[in-house]
Amino acid sequence: MFSYKLSCMGPAVLLSLTMFGVACSDQGDEPTEQMTDTALVPVSGKADTAYYSNLATELEGEFSAIMRLDFSDLDLEARQVERDRLDNNRFALRQLAGLQLKLAKTQLNDEKLHLNLAADSVTIDRIELQDTVIEVEYRITVETLVTKKELRSEGIEPEDLIDTTFRVKVAADPRDLFERVGSSCAHGFDSGALRESNFFYYFDPSQEDCTLEMAPLAEFRVRSLLPEKDTFPEYDRLVADGRIDAAVVFGAAEDGPVHGGDWGVMMWRTFEVNLRIDGFKAAEESAVGTRYERTRAGLLQAITVISPYDLEALGDQGSELFARLLKTNEILFYNGHSFYGSLDVLGKAENYPEDMYQILFMNSCWSYEYYTRQVAKARASDADPSGWALVDVVNNTTYAYFVQMEASSRTLLFNLLAGAENLGISDDGRRFSWQNIIATLNQNAKGECPREDPTIDCRQYRPRAAHEMYGVSGVTDNKYQPN
Repeated sequence: MFSYKLSCMGPAVLLSLTMFGVACSDQGDEPTEQMTDTALVPVSGKADTAYYSNLATELEGEFSAIMRLDFSDLDLEARQVERDRLDNNRFALRQLAGLQLKLAKTQLNDEKLHLNLAADSVTIDRIELQDTVIEVEYRITVETLVTKKELRSEGIEPEDLIDTTFRVKVAADPRDLFERVGSSCAHGFDSGALRESNFFYYFDPSQEDCTLEMAPLAEFRVRSLLPEKDTFPEYDRLVADGRIDAAVVFGAAEDGPVHGGDWGVMMWRTFEVNLRIDGFKAAEESAVGTRYERTRAGLLQAITVISPYDLEALGDQGSELFARLLKTNEILFYNGHSFYGSLDVLGKAENYPEDMYQILFMNSCWSYEYYTRQVAKARASDADPSGWALVDVVNNTTYAYFVQMEASSRTLLFNLLAGAENLGISDDGRRFSWQNIIATLNQNAKGECPREDPTIDCRQYRPRAAHEMYGVSGVTDNKYQPN
């Protein structure tokens, strides 16, 4: 029986198994009448508001905690040296704070808060040696999403959360937890799947056998709603050279050899069919994958599509391919497993073009929490400390299902292309703003489970059971507005 495979997890080999691909079904060379109007923003679209999802609001808050790092294996002099080293190494402290922050994920999710898990700037209030322990008290400014559906089910408005504090339990010493306690402080994992890199995802301090010392302080306080502003993609930048270069990567949903019944393969084939129906034709051979092109409104649109078979053939070189695509494309879609936030290609500044505006789509489980800050930190510079001047990141705030990846990729891509062709507003009144695009993306993700198909397990068809799927980050200060 087929199931709608989740994209949260997956093997540790980066990009080797997990992305969408494109199909080989021949639809002929002549473009037919466009059949994708239902995927485009409505004619009477409204402007952007709030967090850049129609279903959620972004809030700013502060995570405060105390770490108690055990150095009992060192003598007194060595402990003092270690204390001084940490005091002068804010990068190391930020990494440790990030480990502790991740342990709060599940508990804050239960409170309807979906925290960005990348520790950025950490303020150290105190660092001191106490016998065999180095105690560090710190604060992190961090964003969180609250979804309107979840809050309203509790009779709460986003404004009601301001100045609310949520206490959580996290390990006092967040290092090497799996090595130290194994599975005694975790639950919900498949047998043999628990490891250090994903321990935070299954962390549960309420387990009866959990003997970890918990931090004396760990809490998240909501401080403010982030400002509302109407925004558009930077269409003027996208079309400045008369062309748009995009890449869409699809990967396999399952481990092992790629096969035709894998959901990633089926989505890849469907995506390729829809490209051809919408007037794209296969162009010259690409080194990897297939390149499609069309010219519309005087704009050359070139789409490189990477399939699960392409990734399987590359093996461990999949990371190098993704880095090349990131360096050379204005639009890049990633469809696949999140690897618990360990796709480090996105965290390296050298993988990005120096002066190119980009739109990235991280279509995997919890990508808002895992990858939004990673991209911003990599793109930050002296001229752009926030890292958002040259990139917008469409992200996912819940589980991602492979069965939806073709529709979401097609919806987002075709709206961005239509917006570029029309410089934001079409003659029939469609406003291709970020809020309209995200609203359409979420609306089109609401498909009902086809219960008449006996091969489909509808119990797994619950992508919006908790909250919405898609939003976009990095667009608050976008400059482009249609005339």
